[in-house]
Amino acid sequence: ELCERYSLDKEIENLVNSFSWWIIPTINPEGMYYFQNGYFNHKRKNNSDTNKNGIFDLKYDGVDLNRNYNFNWNNDFNISPDSRYFPGYYPESEKEIKIISKFMKRKNFQLAYFFHSSYSGNFSEMIFFPWKRDNIESYDYIKMLDLAKTMQSKLPKDYENSYYKIYSKDFEKRSLARDFINANFGTLSFNIETCGIKDNIPIVFPNNKKMKKLALTILMIIFTLYQINVQNVKVSLMNLNVLLYVRLIAVFRIQIMSKMKKHY
Repeated sequence: ELCERYSLDKEIENLVNSFSWWIIPTINPEGMYYFQNGYFNHKRKNNSDTNKNGIFDLKYDGVDLNRNYNFNWNNDFNISPDSRYFPGYYPESEKEIKIISKFMKRKNFQLAYFFHSSYSGNFSEMIFFPWKRDNIESYDYIKMLDLAKTMQSKLPKDYENSYYKIYSKDFEKRSLARDFINANFGTLSFNIETCGIKDNIPIVFPNNKKMKKLALTILMIIFTLYQINVQNVKVSLMNLNVLLYVRLIAVFRIQIMSKMKKHY
């Protein structure tokens, strides 16, 4: 959409010209392959041989990459390698996380959006951000809360007549990407849990139409933040570095990335 509508839509043109966009379709192509092709619906890990038997065990091998960052990693250290949440044997043990961590440091993003989908549906269509635990808040908690409220008012749910919710309980103290990038680089970061629940069944991988709708909505939200002064948020949005990171809804993003090359 950024490329196809660039010359047709003034808002899209302003959006592209005002921001530096970095779109990462997925950092886990191994897990993506097995999930998308129906081999294993619980496949959230990569293919590392974590049980060290020299054989790839689809249901047991691998590291949960979103728990492998070098921030609060020790809170997950006792999880079994067989668990789908296994954080690795040490922080940044996986080449994917080493690379993305260096990339985050090099680019010093002001805004970051991480798109996930909830397999259980318990966290579908929610907005998460760093962090509040035991009445202790992250340095930019109020800024991110105000931004989250703006996003929430513009993000309708797919299967219910309501809007996305802001997760307001204490956040887990885990080695998550959103916490890592905020704590280390001061990035205002958001985890958008997508997909929703239809007929009491979680929709883990939405169709192309819904992915396109979600992508356009997020783009317009970012443009709205660019146009307005959000309370308590005193950041310049001109020439802003924006990171869009997608875990499960990757096919559509790959198309966007390939088309964007035509304009740069």
